[in-house]
Amino acid sequence: KRIPEDISVMGFSNEPISSYMTPQLSTVEDVAEQMGFEAANTMLKILSGEQPDDDKIVVNQELVLKGTTKELK
Repeated sequence: KRIPEDISVMGFSNEPISSYMTPQLSTVEDVAEQMGFEAANTMLKILSGEQPDDDKIVVNQELVLKGTTKELK
């Protein structure tokens, strides 16, 4: 199989090593720090007797498209 002509390949966390590969690895941006912040903030509110603001928190991620994904037409 040829990448990206036959198959697209994705990684996770957009580590710098993804740019050193040939072709460069497409990834999903890692938002672990933001997820941890939101989780800790919610836990602190619960422990202090407050009601959390939301039942669901959405943390948006971003696709970082590089050389291992075929461009859609």
